[in-house]
Amino acid sequence: MKTFVFALVSLLMGWTAQARSTPEVYATCQGKLDDGTSVAFTVQETAVVGFVRGLLQSEVDQALSLICRKSTESSSKDRVVLYVCTESRAGDGKVIVRLEHGFSGHVIGQIQREQMFPLPAQTIGHLFCN
Repeated sequence: MKTFVFALVSLLMGWTAQARSTPEVYATCQGKLDDGTSVAFTVQETAVVGFVRGLLQSEVDQALSLICRKSTESSSKDRVVLYVCTESRAGDGKVIVRLEHGFSGHVIGQIQREQMFPLPAQTIGHLFCN
């Protein structure tokens, strides 16, 4: 009986230790679009395990919600892509945000707009992350 109670208490303590009152923020970024509009981008966890969300906010438009996935690809010899976030809507012209480790060790990002196939995505802004 003591073993059962000890196991139950240990299990409850493990669940309590894993529960967070606020979602973990993986990246907070500031930047500008090519037209001079200031933007802020945040990558954070959600209540769904394994689901990471990106939120791109500009000073003039509504915030865009993006679905993020961790990436192991590299864009060059010195840069490793951390997250690729894609706007969660149907159709062409989705916004894509790629966060990667820059040359200085800081996380930097590119804001891109998807174009019709076979054209590559067009860069429309840059981010610098904390």
